[in-house]
Order: sequence, then structure tokens, then C-alpha cells
Amino acid sequence: MYIFSNHHRNTIRIEREYKGVIVYEDGSVFEGHFSNGLENGTGRRVFRNLEVFEGEYDDGVRNGEGKYYYSNGNIYQGGWKENKKDGDGKLEVPGKGVWEGTWVNDKQDGVFTLTKDGVVITKAQWNDGVLIGTLDE
Repeated sequence: MYIFSNHHRNTIRIEREYKGVIVYEDGSVFEGHFSNGLENGTGRRVFRNLEVFEGEYDDGVRNGEGKYYYSNGNIYQGGWKENKKDGDGKLEVPGKGVWEGTWVNDKQDGVFTLTKDGVVITKAQWNDGVLIGTLDE
């Protein structure tokens, strides 16, 4: 599909939107929506190390909501901003539980709750990715 837009006075730019698959030079594979040759909208990228991101892209970067499967088995689901975890999210750590809270610039920040099998294990205060301590109820 082509989108015609008038971004500058007396200039018309033609943008192309499509869905497809691309294999990058680094060996990663993206399947999803593109606009002007960049990932835009929803998509799935499998990286060379077999980590996977499924979610929203904006001009080639992870922005919005998404789910990231790490090679160590961890799974993060939540907000993304400029390829970094940002906003509310959950980090599932196999065998240990699920940390839920807010990330800022790829780091845990604020109060997080650790649950395992639906039971609250602990609540903890994080600051800029550093665990400050647990919180008594």
C-alpha cells in the first residue's frame, strides 16, 4: 500500500507500507509490518542468539508493548521505549517467580512484587536497577 503525504509545502512524499519478512546481515529475521523499509507496527524478530521480541515497533526500534524471550529462559512482557524496557512490566524468571513493577531506561525502578505460583513472596524497592531492600508489609 502506498501512502501519499504532504510533509513540506509543494512537496509530496510517497511512503510504502507493507507486511513481510527480512533477513538482516547479522542473521536476525524480522516478520511483520514495515514502512519506508523500517519495522513499523507489530512484528516478531528472532535474533542470532535465538532471543525473540514480539511486539510494537516505531521507525525500526521497539516502542510500545512487547514480549521479549531471553536465551537464559527469562521472559519480559511490558512497555518498551527506544529498544529498552520502560514502563510497567513483568519479568518471569524460571524457578524463581515473576517480578512485576516499573522499568525506566531498561532498569527496575520503584516498588516491585515477586510472586511465585500466584503467591506474593516479597516486595522490594529498586532504584535505577539496584535493589535497595525488601519492604515489610
